[in-house]
Amino acid sequence: MMTGAECPCGSGNNYQDCCEPFIRETQYPQTAEQLMRSRYSAYAKEEFNYLADSEHPKVAEEFGDAEEHRPGEKLNWKSLKILNKDKGGPDDQEGMVEFEAYFEAGGRTYGFREKSRFLREEGRWYYLDGETHRFPYRTDKKPGRNDPCSCGSGKKFKKCCGK
Repeated sequence: MMTGAECPCGSGNNYQDCCEPFIRETQYPQTAEQLMRSRYSAYAKEEFNYLADSEHPKVAEEFGDAEEHRPGEKLNWKSLKILNKDKGGPDDQEGMVEFEAYFEAGGRTYGFREKSRFLREEGRWYYLDGETHRFPYRTDKKPGRNDPCSCGSGKKFKKCCGK
């Protein structure tokens, strides 16, 4: 039986047992995918310190402090879909995770696809960089409650992004 709210990362687990221990840094992700999912959850929960702390030291200087991760406007993160993975396991030193993420801003839903690269040093995974492609996900036409959700989850709109 799950207690608490479902994790934003889309794993189906509750937040306190999934990404929260990583974001609170009481545990470290064991795989590149866990780090990527926890970074998505950190964006959804506005935990910008974790985003800064989970970047590889080589690139952390580019982003500056946690406030550099804060978007200019409030984003409502809708869904995450893992598309591909290469390496990134508990015994690997590098990994790649390709994903699509969807968010709402200004009444419109947007999405982007990213191939993120991760490095593991001294037993800890870090985000290194990513190749990102943004795209508007849907037009101004709002789907009906019983239409399939535009994020591609396979659920009805009312049970997914329409909540």
